Amino acid sequence: SYRLHKATNQAICWISGRTYYLGEFDSPESREAFSKLVAQYLTDPNFGIEKNSLSMAEAVVAYLKYADVYYRGGSEYVGMRDACKPLVELYADLHVSDFGIVPFKACREFWVKRGCSRQYVNKQAKRLLRFAKWLVAEGFAEPSLHHGLKCVEPLKRGRCSCPESDPVRPIDDKAVSLTLPHLPPILRDMVRLHALLGCRPGEICSLTPSMVDTKADVWTIILAEHKTSWRGHERVLDVGREAQVLCKR
Repeated sequence: SYRLHKATNQAICWISGRTYYLGEFDSPESREAFSKLVAQYLTDPNFGIEKNSLSMAEAVVAYLKYADVYYRGGSEYVGMRDACKPLVELYADLHVSDFGIVPFKACREFWVKRGCSRQYVNKQAKRLLRFAKWLVAEGFAEPSLHHGLKCVEPLKRGRCSCPESDPVRPIDDKAVSLTLPHLPPILRDMVRLHALLGCRPGEICSLTPSMVDTKADVWTIILAEHKTSWRGHERVLDVGREAQVLCKR
C-alpha cells in the first residue's frame, strides 16, 4: 500500500520485506512511481531479486515460477523441477556467476550415481542447459555460461557406466483385449476410441461434445489444446463409423 513515512515526509511502499521510497508524499511523481512499482511486482517473476548477488537456490526458485507458467504446470514442468534438484542439493549457496562446466558435470553425475539410464541423464542435462539459457536471457549470467555448457558432449552409448533404457514399444493387442473386460464401461470405450483415432491419451481425456463436428459422414474433432498448439499447428482427428458409435454413448 501507498503510505507516509513521517520522519522524512516521503511516500513508501513495503513489498516482500523490502521498503521502497517513492519521493514526496502525495506528489504526482510518487504516485506514478508507486503505480510502476506495483505493475512491475505483478508482472515480473524476478521482481526483488538482486542480480549481482543471486544464488543458485534463488535462481531455481525464480526459474520454476517462470517454467510453471510457460509449461502450464504440465509434465515438462515436473521434469524441469526434477532436473533442478542437484542444483539445490549441491550448489544452493553458489553464486550464479560461479556456476560453470564443473558444477554442470557434477549435476549430471548426480543422476549417474542413482543408476538412471543414459537417456534419462542426457535429458536432464538438456533441461539444465535450458535453465542456463534462461539465466543468460534474464541477465543473471553471462552468455559464456550457455556457450560453455553447450560444449559438454552428452553421454555416449557404450562409453559410460549408465544402463540403457528399454525401448518403448506399443502394447500388444492381445493384452488390450484381455484387459478391456475388467475396465469400467466409460474407460473401456475411451481405450477403444484411443486405438481407433490414434491420438494421445491426454487428448482423449480432454474431449468434449462441443469439439466434435458431426455434419459430414466422417466426423471431425478439432483440438484446441494439443502438443504442438504453441507452434500454431492445427490438430484434427477424423472419426469413422465405429468411433462414432463410441462417441454417442
